[in-house]
Amino acid sequence: MKKRLQKPVFISFFLLWLCCLHAQTKDTNEKCFSLHRIDSIPAPGAKRGKAAVETAGINVGIWAFNRYLMREDFAKINFKTMGNNLSHGFVWDNDQFSTNLLGHPYHGGLYFNAARVNGMNFWQSVPYTVAGSLMWEYLMENEYPSINDFIATPVGGMALGEITFRLSGLLIDNRATGWSRVGREFLSTLISPMSGLNRILSGEAWKTGNYHRGAVGNDMPVKFYIEAGHRALAEESEIKNRIDNTVFLDLQLLYGNLFRKKTKNLTMHFWWTLRSIFFQSSL
Repeated sequence: MKKRLQKPVFISFFLLWLCCLHAQTKDTNEKCFSLHRIDSIPAPGAKRGKAAVETAGINVGIWAFNRYLMREDFAKINFKTMGNNLSHGFVWDNDQFSTNLLGHPYHGGLYFNAARVNGMNFWQSVPYTVAGSLMWEYLMENEYPSINDFIATPVGGMALGEITFRLSGLLIDNRATGWSRVGREFLSTLISPMSGLNRILSGEAWKTGNYHRGAVGNDMPVKFYIEAGHRALAEESEIKNRIDNTVFLDLQLLYGNLFRKKTKNLTMHFWWTLRSIFFQSSL
């Protein structure tokens, strides 16, 4: 069930995207090279056109999967559905949590990394994430565009995209050969599909050279923690007493050092946690 919101100013979003797309940053080539050197990726020039094509290609590919393999009703689009979406405006949808706050941020991360791996920095990659989300909401579904999806996709995509971009870079080592190289490229692609796809298309996936190994071999601290234990939460009330018992396993990764004085880029610091619950009971 969807609730209609006020009609969006689509042209304003489009003009904002165009302005951001061509905005120049103050980064020098030397800083750009330093950033990519840390991430184990040879420094490319900014390839805006290629990034835009890949962003649109992501939408077409996911739409084709939903339309022809999954045969989803929402993927049955035509020029009439596109026109209806453009004229109707945003609504609020009530899709599942996994769709809105997991699927859409991951989708946004693909847009973000399409730009990131093609030479854009963090802020230059944001307009591609916004544009990709607008294209999907207005053109790639026969349902009215969702305002909460439009928020979750760019915002979540920026965060998840930067994390996966940097984690995949930790594994890349163009000096490696054999099964070690295959394993690194496979895991890097699994973490950031757009990084792996671009390395395959450019041939970097099998080229060897004396490139930097990345943050693991550089001065970027990366720590991995494993925690396991039992947690009991007791609740007392006039009606009943209850105790919840949980056995859990936590995998935690700390990237960067927030307290380093030399680093002002906050996107170089994040804490990632995955919790698995193996047993849960209530008494």
